[in-house]
Amino acid sequence: MTTKTMILLLALLFPAASADVSGVWNVEASAGGNTITPVCTFKQKGNSLTGACKYNNDNSELTGEVKGSEVMWKYDMAYDGEPISLTYYGKIEPAGQMKGMVQVAPVGLQGEFSAKKQ
Repeated sequence: MTTKTMILLLALLFPAASADVSGVWNVEASAGGNTITPVCTFKQKGNSLTGACKYNNDNSELTGEVKGSEVMWKYDMAYDGEPISLTYYGKIEPAGQMKGMVQVAPVGLQGEFSAKKQ
């Protein structure tokens, strides 16, 4: 068996573990000229995420998942009295940071976010 074949077999049998994002994160998200700065607390079990994001004294439950260094989570909240749903798609970076894209429904806005673990 060649070295390449051995490495491929090991990668298939033992896939890379997902990063653990459990903890409290300071998030900054901007879309359509609006910026929010929620504080999100993630609880990770395997690849599943639960927890909550707090913004302006509102606490919104979140759900999501982690796959390798990719993360996705979503929650519903009110912004200026209107209900919206936020979905974040990001990449987990070294030194407790994340960056990526945020989608805002039902208004159809898309923007960017960054997050830093406390």
